[in-house]
Amino acid sequence: MGLKDLYKSARNIVKLAVKPSWKEFNLLMRVVLLGVTIVGIYGFIIQMLAFGFLSIPIQNIPQQAVAAGVGGLIVFAAVLYFYGNKRGWWS
Repeated sequence: MGLKDLYKSARNIVKLAVKPSWKEFNLLMRVVLLGVTIVGIYGFIIQMLAFGFLSIPIQNIPQQAVAAGVGGLIVFAAVLYFYGNKRGWWS
């Protein structure tokens, strides 16, 4: 894709774009803010758990590796839960 094709596709997108109504804009902002809040809370929880595990003295293992492992386990558990919930494993 050359620069000319990129310019043409961008121009076509701008031609097709329409200004959203206030109702659509309000709904979009609520959804975006809810998503950002959920991701922020999730990140905060992982960070607090990681800081808690960093204070535990473990010999011959870097503390960052322990924190990363705990964070990875939390992410894995969340993905497994949501995937299993979608597939109907938990009902």
